[in-house]
Amino acid sequence: MSKILCTDTKKVFDALGYFQGFKPVDFLGPVLEKFDPIYMERDNIENDYNIKQLIPYVLIKDKNQGVFVYRRTPMGEEGRLHGKLSLGIGGHVNDDETLFQGARREVMEEVGLLDFDLFFHGFVNNDNTDVGRVHLGIVFIVKTELEKDIEMVDAGVEPFGFLDPEECASRSMEFEGWSELIIPYLL
Repeated sequence: MSKILCTDTKKVFDALGYFQGFKPVDFLGPVLEKFDPIYMERDNIENDYNIKQLIPYVLIKDKNQGVFVYRRTPMGEEGRLHGKLSLGIGGHVNDDETLFQGARREVMEEVGLLDFDLFFHGFVNNDNTDVGRVHLGIVFIVKTELEKDIEMVDAGVEPFGFLDPEECASRSMEFEGWSELIIPYLL
């Protein structure tokens, strides 16, 4: 069994106030401290609505402000997201790493970027789905000077390319929940 980073759902909303969607926040440290995160066995909390699994959710922007988009394939772990487009690279934070280490590992594993800076932007919450009720996205942005599309390393995803925010908005119904909630803030 694996332990992952999480917190009590009540602590999230005590710190941020209840919100649905994307919530811009300037500084992560003070909020994360209020969450008092711990590592718990993933199997024990996967369907526990009293616990939010803390998930780094990293958007990659190119020099023209396009956002990298990919599609989740049937080979991916999370069956509830198969076929959906996504803006965010991310996943669970293991018990041998910090939140930032987990975010960096996910980007390196998924798209092979090695040299990049993470910029914290806020949180995304979607309590309208079973997936969303047990996860809280911690949104980061990576800016890249790449002139070509990113190649995906993970077989569970396929690259869709860099799209400008307006195109993302016009296709918003094709995106998984968190991405759909973040798109209006890209415009």
